[in-house]
Amino acid sequence: MSRWTGVALALALVLALGWGYYERVNRTQVAFALEANFQREFYDLLNQVEQVEVLLAKSLASSSARRQALYLTEIWSRASSAQASLAQLPFTGINMAATRKFLAQVGDYSYRLAEASLSGQNITSGQLEQLDRFHTEIGELSKDLHRIEARLARGGFQWGATMQRWPMRTARAAAGQQELDEFMNIDKRLQGLPALVYDGPFSDHIERRKPRGLTGDEVDRTRAGEIARDYIDTNRRDDYRVTTARDVDGRIEAHSLVLTSRSQTGSVALDIAKKGGHVIYMLNNRFVGDAELDGEQALEKAREFLAERGYGDLEATYSIRQMNTQVITFVAKEGEVILYPDMIKVKVALDNGQVVGVDAMGYLMAHTKRNLPQPKLTEKEVRDRLNPRLQVEQIRLALIPMDGGREVLTYEVKAKLGPDRFLIYINAQSGIEERILGVVDLPGGQLVM
Repeated sequence: MSRWTGVALALALVLALGWGYYERVNRTQVAFALEANFQREFYDLLNQVEQVEVLLAKSLASSSARRQALYLTEIWSRASSAQASLAQLPFTGINMAATRKFLAQVGDYSYRLAEASLSGQNITSGQLEQLDRFHTEIGELSKDLHRIEARLARGGFQWGATMQRWPMRTARAAAGQQELDEFMNIDKRLQGLPALVYDGPFSDHIERRKPRGLTGDEVDRTRAGEIARDYIDTNRRDDYRVTTARDVDGRIEAHSLVLTSRSQTGSVALDIAKKGGHVIYMLNNRFVGDAELDGEQALEKAREFLAERGYGDLEATYSIRQMNTQVITFVAKEGEVILYPDMIKVKVALDNGQVVGVDAMGYLMAHTKRNLPQPKLTEKEVRDRLNPRLQVEQIRLALIPMDGGREVLTYEVKAKLGPDRFLIYINAQSGIEERILGVVDLPGGQLVM
């Protein structure tokens, strides 16, 4: 064999190996993309079912025909989205027909009631009872999905593995059969629901604003880096250096920076507003170890962090635990009035109390000195306008954002209806029921929807 023949064979071998590696990488990337899509569809299904549960509770609690119609219309939209997400999941060998039918009936029944309400017809007691049954069943479905979510997270289940057939199925796919059996049990339970007989076959407030909370002169990239180091940790500012920087064009023009620490792993990303050098976002992607702090201790750490960085009078509203972190929402106050548009979220690591995330976009978009009107209604008059079935726990004044950038002074009413809890907002001038939010208890905190 000549020297050139040997070279040619060697090149052919290299090319073959390279092509094989390329194909393997390509298949791996496709598999990851497909798995990510399945994960997204599952969590979208979970989110839409949660939203339907809360909206059904709101429609039962509301005393306003206009608001009821809005809630019922949104139930129809959310239930349709849940059906679409369910249809995208790879249920090999499982027929989820009863679940799809149930979601379709919830959505269609709600839409028919919304149409009737808008045409001036009152919702009957029988229809309210049906909505209450839907609320109970969708609540059970939400619990089932949360239980499956916890099992999926613990077991490292992969949706793509369920599409493998015997004898090619992997051990991981076989282990995931228990999760698929959970879905089968859900469908069996919904098959047992009584037949439904009825007449029929089946917006973010900061998006439209201009920032009102920006003050000060323009800052360049160098100054933005100095602000970022101080913001992360004033005592250890020299430990951080800027490794990536770029400009961001958005609702607030900003310097987007990534900083790394000489003594710690991970990096910290921040967006610094070009006008005034305000921190819009901060996210530290370090690994967070096992929780050593509870929610109250995390709240105190978040308060200290905000006070040291010059934020004004803020009040903590709600918080929720996410893995080994606590996310706490703060809003500004003016006197005794809660200013919900001026919102800032803080994420605290529960291993050592370090603040590892801040979202101040809402605060910077809305914060300004306001001339708030005096309320025309008294608390007693507000109580008289509420649904008499509600058990009122607290009433206070709150400014809330509305569509089109408007802000409305309201009375915030914390109330219960059976096991469900709500925040009801009554216009302090006109007495109109502006909004109802559902309060959902979760492990380690609460969620408001």
